[in-house]
Amino acid sequence: IPQQCLEPTLDGVFKYITPSLSSPCPLYGLLGNLPVENSHAKFLLTCKYVITKTLSEPRILVGYLTSNESLRTLLIDLLLVALRLWADGSALRHMTELQHRRLSGMVAIATTCVDIQQSPKKQQELERLVMQGVQSHLENSSERVRVIGMVVGEHLMKSLQPQSAEKLSFTYDTSEEVCWLKSLMKPIEEQEKELLEAVEPVRDEETEDIQKVDNHDPSSLHYGTGFVQSSTCNDDSDDDLQPYDMSNDPDSNQTTPPRYLRTCLKDLLSKDNPSKLDSAVRNVRSLIMKKPPDLVEVSPELAKVLLHVDVMDDVTNLRLEALIELTVQCPVQVAPYLCDQFYSPHYNHRQRIDILQILSEAALSLSSPNSKQKKRKAIEELSPRILKPWQQVVEK
Repeated sequence: IPQQCLEPTLDGVFKYITPSLSSPCPLYGLLGNLPVENSHAKFLLTCKYVITKTLSEPRILVGYLTSNESLRTLLIDLLLVALRLWADGSALRHMTELQHRRLSGMVAIATTCVDIQQSPKKQQELERLVMQGVQSHLENSSERVRVIGMVVGEHLMKSLQPQSAEKLSFTYDTSEEVCWLKSLMKPIEEQEKELLEAVEPVRDEETEDIQKVDNHDPSSLHYGTGFVQSSTCNDDSDDDLQPYDMSNDPDSNQTTPPRYLRTCLKDLLSKDNPSKLDSAVRNVRSLIMKKPPDLVEVSPELAKVLLHVDVMDDVTNLRLEALIELTVQCPVQVAPYLCDQFYSPHYNHRQRIDILQILSEAALSLSSPNSKQKKRKAIEELSPRILKPWQQVVEK
């Protein structure tokens, strides 16, 4: 499986795979020892699917990691990651109820399946995290969170210290969540028996539905109930049909040009939509020339985006023209930024030349008089002061 396709593939597998604690489980037949050989798969299975993409059925992942000895070593890592998050009081306050429920279930089933006595080096850290987690749960203002902390804390301390005479014990009311968590704390053989009993009735119902369909109409299995199949059906019968004339139809993919400067700025950042980006680059200069009220406010961010946006070669000149026009309209805001960027170390020679060209063209445009009439008036005002009659020059 390519690395970029691994996560979406696992999402689909986890959605439809049957949970199992038997060895090897169905998921092992698909993945094998993938997380042992692939570091990205290891990160996904022991970290991401524990912290951010929590599974509704934790026995799918934990059952897979108990398939053989090489995968069992990763089960301890998964338990440590889950416990660190479960014991964090700050993370506990910002979790949703669903995330907390699934994380607690992951901790419960992982503790049931892992053999902590075989990892004495990590047992001390596990005990510290359990005590910290129980304290964080008991200090929480939600009664539901406190009860879950009591249930999971009892199970964890019982697994970590099976020989201890003093058992951690709490008093709490039984609820649906408590029953679900306690079902994950049962022995593995008992849980596997319950999983098998839950799968068999579903398969029987599917078989009965297929038999009913076959008895009524064989074609309804493929075409749906109520479908009348023609006896003269011919796959090539549509060859004689004339296609519709779609030459005058409007292009559904045509992008509407932005009408406002902020909308244009947003489209310039849409890298996933090339048509929007292209339309924004082609229209940004005309929007700047209209001098909207928010031009001065938006100009620093717009200059930054235009300077760094990656566009096709055919609209590169339009991008530079937009930057020149922006510098002309807002020189106080844009020119200092371009000068600072010219000396930044992360630009190549081509980009530095573009910055110089932008500043040069903007300066030339700002220094040009508005009209020829003003230029003539300036010359006429200066000429009497500078030019003297030749007779005065000779007499002196």
